[in-house]
This record gives sequence, C-alpha cells and structure tokens, in this order.
Amino acid sequence: MRTAPVVVALALLVPGSVAAAPPPPRPALEQRCGKGDPLACSVLAGQLERGEGGPRDLVRARSLYHKACGLGRMPACHNLGLMQYQGVGGAADAPGARTNFKRACDANVPDGCNALGVMWNRGEGGPRDQSKAFLLFQLACDGGVQAACDNLAGKGAAKTEEEPVPARRERLKKMCEGGGASSCREWGIMLDQGEGGPQDQAKARFAFGRACDRKDAKGCYNLALLWIDGHGGKKNAAKARGLLDKACAANEPRACHNLGSLWMFGEGGPKNAAKAKHYFEKACKAGLEKACEAVK
Repeated sequence: MRTAPVVVALALLVPGSVAAAPPPPRPALEQRCGKGDPLACSVLAGQLERGEGGPRDLVRARSLYHKACGLGRMPACHNLGLMQYQGVGGAADAPGARTNFKRACDANVPDGCNALGVMWNRGEGGPRDQSKAFLLFQLACDGGVQAACDNLAGKGAAKTEEEPVPARRERLKKMCEGGGASSCREWGIMLDQGEGGPQDQAKARFAFGRACDRKDAKGCYNLALLWIDGHGGKKNAAKARGLLDKACAANEPRACHNLGSLWMFGEGGPKNAAKAKHYFEKACKAGLEKACEAVK
C-alpha cells in the first residue's frame, strides 16, 4: 500500500513574543536585526514569509532565516530547512535542508528532528537509513510532535513503503527496550489491541508503565485505563487515580476528564464534586468537548 508524499507545512516555529501582544513593527525588527539580534531576524523573516505587517517577500524571508540561524537561532534553522526542502524563496536544496534540520534537532527543536527523520527515511539530501529515521521520529514524538508519533508508529506520511505490522511491533519493542518513551507507548497500543500479533494486555501494562516512567503522559493515561477496566490484571481505581493525576498534570486532557469522573463517582477514593469540576474544566480548556459537556 502506497502512502501520500510527505508534506511539510511552512510555519514559523517560535513566535516573536511569548505574550499574546502583537509583534514589533517591521522597522523596529529591521533595526534590531541589523544589530545582530537573531530573534528579531527570525521574527522579521516570519512576517515576510506570511506577508504580515507589509508585503510578502519569500526570498528575503529565506535570507533572514539564514542569518538568524547563523546567529544561533535554532528554530530559524528549521524554518530555513523547510524553505530549502520545498524550494521556497530560492532553489530547492535537499542537502542544505538536511544540514539545517540537523542543526535544529541537535539543539532540541523537535520539529527539526522529525523533518530530518523524513529525509533519512527517504534518502533525500544524503544516504538513506531507516533505523536513524525511527530514532529521530522517537525524539520528536517525545518532544510533542504528533506527526513524528505517526511516523514512529508506521502510520505517518514519511513511509516510502508498507512496513509489515508484525515487523513494526517488533521494532517498537526493541526501541522501547532501548529507552524510548513514545516507542513503549506505541508498542503497548499494539499489544493492547492485538496488532501484529496476539493480544497481550498484561504486557501492554508493562509497556505503558515504561512509557509512563519516562514521563510520557499518554502512556500514563493508557495504563490508567487498563487499571480501571481490569484488563491485563486486577482492577485498581485508586492506582488509576494516581496515574491520571500524573498525566493530567502533563496536560493530557483525556486524563483530566477521566480523573474528574473518578472524583465525581467516588471510584478509587472519596467523592468530591468540586474537584471533579476542576478537572472537567481543565480538560474542557484543553479542547476536549465531552469535558465541556460535563461542566454544564
């Protein structure tokens, strides 16, 4: 089964300011960039890329991302790589894109790791090495890039050919054993659902537990569900509460919703409607619609 080609969306990774206030006008950014301020150069490049605050100028945007990257602004290296990869604002340059994605990834920019993984997986701009690609997808997935999680699980656009499901299950197991949190979670999902081999929910508990121990919120959430339902072992709603609390604190909205339900009905501990509402509201604010219904 063939997959769609990779599409890497052009977007400014890091906005010009942490606050919600509008970014500085172009003249102020021009002045700061001219004095060697890498953030100002990167923000100005983003405005030029999107046509904000004045005319769109992709050639200059690419030039300013290059300047910001050279001054040490690593998200700008990722954005420069995207423009080089797609041939925007200048000629396509796959080796250059690969170099800049690596710079970003080495500086802990997760999107850079995912993009670099795509290029290793496809052999674009350099040699092909799928083992390296999957390690990069794991890094990016652990960093919160959902597209990388899809690529890691063999379900994303980065595939060039279909990976047999049993082989994917074995790969994720080995990567989990090697220390990857997201790989443990994805392996646990396959064990829980019986993908690529027999269903083994006891082993799924083990895999989710490893993911959770490595601070993967979704792993904690999935493990909590098994404790609640008694799949793969005994039921223990009290233990599930602790796991859901950990996942909720790490901004997993489904965990907040389920934790609210446990407080509402007194499962695994006392009832407390006020605490239930608090967790429902937190999940609602994170965009979980059914939690918003619970608040009403």
